Amino acid sequence: MKNKGLKLVTIVTLLGIHSTIYAANATDLTEATAPAPAADPVAELRNHDEAFALLIECFRQMQTALVGSDYEGRLQAAERLTDAKTHADVLVLAKQERDLRLEKLAAQLQHMRSAYGYARLGDEREAGVTVAANVDTTAAAAKLKDFVAIVPVPADKDEIVVTRIIPADLILGNRASRTHALAAR
Repeated sequence: MKNKGLKLVTIVTLLGIHSTIYAANATDLTEATAPAPAADPVAELRNHDEAFALLIECFRQMQTALVGSDYEGRLQAAERLTDAKTHADVLVLAKQERDLRLEKLAAQLQHMRSAYGYARLGDEREAGVTVAANVDTTAAAAKLKDFVAIVPVPADKDEIVVTRIIPADLILGNRASRTHALAAR
């Protein structure tokens, strides 16, 4: 359970780091300390849409990968069973569990979208503008392929903490596509 949470926290942290690095590169350090002029509310709402799309797409891919990994484990365990009826029952139950978890994930994502839509309406009212929401998860998925995960490597107490940089595609993309292939089984 710790690994699942650590991976999700790492990736969400990376989203924040990526935006911080982008902001640092976009402005001079002397400009960053000066008070910022009032932001364009339309651009701000569009940035919120993009950030939310990245967040829910990352969540979807991580959860889909976890469901797929658990399903693969159940299939491997079923292969070791010698009784044909038990083997068939385990396969049916594993498929049902996977399907139910994917349905639950779809419902969670829909609830997140609804909550975001409601909050966004409040932001629009506060800013005094109306902008069509554009939560593009397809574009977010393409951006996630360019991200990297920073994974700590266990070390002794006296050693310096070392990290590895892993392309996010290896953590998210490959597992997610395997899960889609498993859904055909």
